[in-house]
Amino acid sequence: MGIATGPVFAGVVGTSGSRREYSVLGDSVNLSARLMQVSIGEKVNKIICCKDTVHDSQHKIYFEFFKMVQLKGKHLETPLYVPYSDMGDIMNLRE
Repeated sequence: MGIATGPVFAGVVGTSGSRREYSVLGDSVNLSARLMQVSIGEKVNKIICCKDTVHDSQHKIYFEFFKMVQLKGKHLETPLYVPYSDMGDIMNLRE
């Protein structure tokens, strides 16, 4: 699972008739799809989050830095983080 936070456009896209559909568009949607691709082969955790998600929810969820990756469509490497339910999970991972 890839989780990204940011602005998106959500609504009906397309012309009238049968070519209309409800869709969600934006950089955050694309980023979450890229994070999902990264998580497929990882053994540590199946949930990978972006920096903005960590910033917006760090008061409720514990996160640990996972690694830096070069994602398609991004010029700079992107930091990835994994969430944990409690600090005990982080300590068990490090042992």
